[in-house]
Amino acid sequence: HEVYEKRYKLTGDKKQQVMYQHANNFLSTAHMLHTVQENRNYRGFPDQALDWNKMYLRFLDTASGVCATQTIPDGWLPEYALSYMRLAYALFAVGEKDQGYEYIGKAIGLAKQYQSIPDGKAIDLGSNTFYGETKAVKNKFHIVLPNGKTLPHLLGIAFSTPPIAQIMEATSGWEWFDSVRNEERYLALLEEAKSIAE
Repeated sequence: HEVYEKRYKLTGDKKQQVMYQHANNFLSTAHMLHTVQENRNYRGFPDQALDWNKMYLRFLDTASGVCATQTIPDGWLPEYALSYMRLAYALFAVGEKDQGYEYIGKAIGLAKQYQSIPDGKAIDLGSNTFYGETKAVKNKFHIVLPNGKTLPHLLGIAFSTPPIAQIMEATSGWEWFDSVRNEERYLALLEEAKSIAE
């Protein structure tokens, strides 16, 4: 896609160049976030996991424009929901139960908000300066440019409803939830999360 951007730069078509530049900005950002996610491995180190997840949320706030608007764009809702679940997981590991429950509740709220968006709808990515009018598409692995052209999006943030209930019930990889799995508060949130998938 950078080839298109460079071609339009050479031909002097500024409008097309900027359109592809915005698309490339998103694809590069998504790839960077994917790389950061792939390199995290703090299993057995809850304090580091907590710090890492807080830092990742700051990355997201910058990438999505939340730091400027205080509103999560629809295209970023799934990634925030998953990030809140990872943060909750780390909070439980360090004994911060109330905050852990708070972030599970936030994750469920975002997942519900995202589920209410019709499948296939073009959704906002935020930061018009950085992404222009590039849109994500709910439950699709591509983005849409203002001219209607689609580009594949294979790495990075997902555009599908996050599997909150599956995460809460997982027995492997999410063991830090074990300390609260049988608590009424956790079970009530699990039931709420299950209603999203129905």
